[in-house]
Amino acid sequence: MKRKNHSTHKSNTLPLIIKKITIRPTEDQLATLHQRAASFGYKSLSKYLIERGTRPGEMIESIERERLERLLFEVRKVGININQIAREMHRGYSEYSQVYLDRAMQQVERVTREISEEVQA
Repeated sequence: MKRKNHSTHKSNTLPLIIKKITIRPTEDQLATLHQRAASFGYKSLSKYLIERGTRPGEMIESIERERLERLLFEVRKVGININQIAREMHRGYSEYSQVYLDRAMQQVERVTREISEEVQA
């Protein structure tokens, strides 16, 4: 079946889609794919799979990816804690909050080191 070549406006040219593929994931795998696509900001699972699958460079092994995801989760938790501490400090609880802020900053430094070590490994 030949595809008709429609002329398009020069500023609105899209790449020609050549082939449709079908995949058959389990329900759990599909849920995981959708979750990961969303976590990277993709609204389209197809776009996520194409862009992530055709990205140059080494694939991250599952164990490394899981560790990086855990570290990123920790970074988000620490960020939430810092925001809560800052809110308390603005309310006038500076002495109490300073101790927690120092602890949170130590966590940030620790997680940053672990991420750096993981990326360099």
